[in-house]
Amino acid sequence: MPNNQQPSWIDYVARYGYAAKTVVYLSLGILTMLAAMRYSSTENLSHKDIFNEILQQPFGHVLLAPVSLGLFSYALWRLIQAIKNTEHLDNSKVKDVLMRVFFVFSALTYSSAGWLAARVLMGNEEQPSSKGNSETLAQHLMGYTLGVWLVGIVGLMILVFAFVQFKHAYTGDFMEKFEQQRMSSSVLSACLWAGRTGYAARGILYVFIGAFFMQAAYQYDPDEAGGLKEAMGEILNQPFGQWLLAIMACGLMLFALFCAFESFYRQTEAKS
Repeated sequence: MPNNQQPSWIDYVARYGYAAKTVVYLSLGILTMLAAMRYSSTENLSHKDIFNEILQQPFGHVLLAPVSLGLFSYALWRLIQAIKNTEHLDNSKVKDVLMRVFFVFSALTYSSAGWLAARVLMGNEEQPSSKGNSETLAQHLMGYTLGVWLVGIVGLMILVFAFVQFKHAYTGDFMEKFEQQRMSSSVLSACLWAGRTGYAARGILYVFIGAFFMQAAYQYDPDEAGGLKEAMGEILNQPFGQWLLAIMACGLMLFALFCAFESFYRQTEAKS
């Protein structure tokens, strides 16, 4: 946004959403670090556990309510990205069209997270299930004709998404979406390295999650699918897993810092 231009409602929606992501990733990083330090189970590393942890803090209701609203705000921002093409995507290119579809999918995902946060806030949580969201999704897909192929395609898409995270980490191309003229050299450097480390950490997690779905398809067993907590558990079970999980926690907290930079400096309006 140019310096002489007043922020629009879209600007506020996007920045509020990124601020909410900051809180969520910081909470996830802290919980992951605690699991690593205690060498304990990763079963409590789900979105619901993150929201419950926020709620249990002093003035937790005061904090969780804006987080829930912020996640809905981020979902709205994703829809705006898809509809208004704020990223200047070329509709003649397949990958750019797929990116706009991804924005819609991301909007649905963050809307679901915002609704879950609201349910936790109101004390209206669903009864715990023996199956996680990933297993439930895989089981649902396998109920269709060629369902095993659908599960495999989901796994492949997640692996592609993981590759995109690694691409961002390697190239640092995400910096093109920042209003760099407003950032000092030290802020630019911190943003670059927080983003690179955070995207690398996310890439590793999505590799595990994608592999879980591929394995579920290969073995025709929805219970083989897994999400965030299963990925964390797999890391913890590796040699030196406690240290690896601690490194992952640092990566997630740095991604929270990156989201904070986004809330202040990211471009939010399509330039004419």
